[in-house]
Amino acid sequence: MAADTEKCPPAKNVLALGVGVYAALWLCLLFAAFIMFGIDAGAVVLMSITAVPALVALRMLLRTAEVKKREWVFLAVLTLFVLGSGLYTIGYWVDIGLADNHASNSRFRELTACAKKDSAFSNIEFSRIEFKVGHDLFEIRGTVPSQADLERLKSLCDKYRFSFHAKDVVISGGSDRENE
Repeated sequence: MAADTEKCPPAKNVLALGVGVYAALWLCLLFAAFIMFGIDAGAVVLMSITAVPALVALRMLLRTAEVKKREWVFLAVLTLFVLGSGLYTIGYWVDIGLADNHASNSRFRELTACAKKDSAFSNIEFSRIEFKVGHDLFEIRGTVPSQADLERLKSLCDKYRFSFHAKDVVISGGSDRENE
């Protein structure tokens, strides 16, 4: 019995627990990052980099040799460096508005999909213009059959929190005047 407990020293138990906790937290952070920023190259690379300490710890855990003190120090420094740089990167992305940009792009896609279902908006063009990193401009142009359809388009834009400029949409019911 005593030989069985010596095969898995307390340091390996702590390491196993640490790998499990880190992996669980990493999965939570993965979902949060994808919700905030979408699944794009930057988020995938960042999440891949933050997985490195768990992979190193897993390799240390699966080795048969005893974990040395300098390996613990290396793992701690690596983990602190990766997590610190990851948190700094996420903070920077939030500061420049990438999270807000992803949210507005999602809302604009929903607005476009909802409007395309309505035949009254078949002559409306929805476009996104990339202005600068973190800030896009959204444009809605075209014609609608009636004033009532124009009001429905305005309320649809309000529902998805987009400002609506009526001068960009014209009523096609016999006149070419612009609406203000």
